[in-house]
Amino acid sequence: MTPPLYPAHLPPQCVGEGQREGTSNVTKSFLEQNMWTILRPQYVFTITHEPDADYRKYLARQLRAVQIAPSLCSRAQAQTLDISLDDEEGDVVAGIAAVMDAGRVYIDMLWVQGKLRGKGFARRLVQMTEDEAARLGCAVAYASVGESALPLFQTLGYSISGKLQDFRSGHTFYCVRKMIAQADSAQKDLA
Repeated sequence: MTPPLYPAHLPPQCVGEGQREGTSNVTKSFLEQNMWTILRPQYVFTITHEPDADYRKYLARQLRAVQIAPSLCSRAQAQTLDISLDDEEGDVVAGIAAVMDAGRVYIDMLWVQGKLRGKGFARRLVQMTEDEAARLGCAVAYASVGESALPLFQTLGYSISGKLQDFRSGHTFYCVRKMIAQADSAQKDLA
């Protein structure tokens, strides 16, 4: 059996099942191969461990409309963990900036472009950060989040460990925490 000409994740009804009158097989094949690009742009996740001040400045600019939560980690000895979601033109459309230190990962910034919100990209970025940090020996994840991001982190299993009230012009931020790996396995990896 030959595989379909459209990606497996795209339901066949999005491509069309029957050949319309006057549509050649060549045209139909072209449509089947390329229709999914029109319906679902290509996005690529990129994980980086090298410090990139421009990337962090970009995320900070995108978050300017909302107050950025205070960082929970000193960056003196920390290792960078940044993940971006890039569109087909290479532009960043979502991203997360984190640092790892002493078996912990601290999520500093999380941003998703307006038109992509509510599609699971923020959830995926946090999960990828947790997975990569756990792979590198971190056992606990921390984040400082505003009220709008708190429900996302709580659905991902984070619990509130602190609250900053009336911070930076009256905003409230929450310190959240989650175990992402067994402490004993993370300690073995650190040894």
